Amino acid sequence: MIKIYFEENNEYAEFEASKKGIRMDIFVQVEDDIYNLTFYSIDRISEEFYKNYHRKGYYLTPPNLVILKEITTKSIIETTLKLVEQNFFQKLGCYSEVDLEALAEVYPNTSPPRSII
Repeated sequence: MIKIYFEENNEYAEFEASKKGIRMDIFVQVEDDIYNLTFYSIDRISEEFYKNYHRKGYYLTPPNLVILKEITTKSIIETTLKLVEQNFFQKLGCYSEVDLEALAEVYPNTSPPRSII
């Protein structure tokens, strides 16, 4: 069983993630284990790397980082399903205390994002 959750699943969250090139509110349930992923666009990670490297001399990536060309719900779901196929999650530590009821299920749920207007 695979389920993917976002803390926010609405048009504004999708727009903001696309513009900022980052989404950190992704939770993936694989069987009984829950994992948190962070998605960055290649442009955003490049910007973060150069800014931090020049200021601090190093760049530390966020945990469970996945880099995509663009940050969209579709690309996040497609990539996450590929990661499951590749047994990526077996290498990660899982979260034991996540309230799934407080999150918006985005896969396998096919409902469109909620409008906030």
